[in-house]
Order: sequence, then structure tokens, then C-alpha cells
Amino acid sequence: MFFSLPPLVPHDWGTKEVRGRDKHADGMRAAKQLIDRFHPDVLVIEDTHERGSRRFPRIRRLHRGIALYAEHRGIAMEAYPRRVIKEVFSQVGAATKYEIGCVIVRMIPAFSAWLPHKRKPWESETAAQGIFDAASLGLTFFANTKRLDIAQAAQGEDGAPSLMLAA
Repeated sequence: MFFSLPPLVPHDWGTKEVRGRDKHADGMRAAKQLIDRFHPDVLVIEDTHERGSRRFPRIRRLHRGIALYAEHRGIAMEAYPRRVIKEVFSQVGAATKYEIGCVIVRMIPAFSAWLPHKRKPWESETAAQGIFDAASLGLTFFANTKRLDIAQAAQGEDGAPSLMLAA
């Protein structure tokens, strides 16, 4: 995802699905293409190494590979565990992924068509959830670097500085 402040305007977003026998290599290839296409100032990913992370080992390896590639390209990296994302969004009363998604839609109306429904415990996440996971990482980065007041932004107020980010 690539967007700027203010206002929170997404320039490009989507998900990449990797199928086949060598998902790691295909995932790395897709990530490298996106990094090379957008030349982000900062790459923000989920910290999958914090205790309690549910990410599969393949995803953890993929994140390590992406981090190494970003470092090789001289791109600043930030990684936040789900715990920190929840802390940031708790400032506006959002605790679940659905509630966080609703806050993101208030801040970035362009995402309203992709907001996944509130799912039942037995349902799987939709592919669109990845868009909101990436947005929550980017907004957590902006909040933690004091470039965005999450409570103010959730109410639709301006005042945040301009910054480009890929997450």
C-alpha cells in the first residue's frame, strides 16, 4: 500500500496472492517488484517474531527476506507486532480487526468498499483483510512517529504532515 498525508489518500493498494510449489520464492519476487516499483521511504511490516505471533514459519521467513532486501536497497524498516497496533487503535475504542477496519474507513473513505464484514469465529478472514492489516501498520507507524494523531484523524480533522509510505 502506498499513501500520503494529509489527507490520508491511498495512491495504490491491493493484495498479492501467491500459489504454487515455491510460495517463498514467488512471495519474495512479488515483494521485490512492489518495492522496486514504489521506491518507498519506509517499509512497514508486521513483527512476526514477538512472542504470541500466530504467523506461520513460512511467513516469518518471508518477512525476514523482505527486511533484508529493504536493507540492501537502503530503505528504512519498521516492524510492529499486533499488540502495538491494538494499543494505537485502542485510543479510539477499536479492539477487534473489524473495529480497527471501521476506524480506517472513517480515516480513508476510499477503503469503504473493501471493509470485510464482521466475521463469525468459525469464518476465515477475507483477502481484503490484508488491505486493512497493511493500513493499520501504516497508521501505527504514523502514530508512533508523531506524524499523526490517531484520535484526531479518526474524526476526519486535518493537520498531519505530508509523508509517503509503503506498507
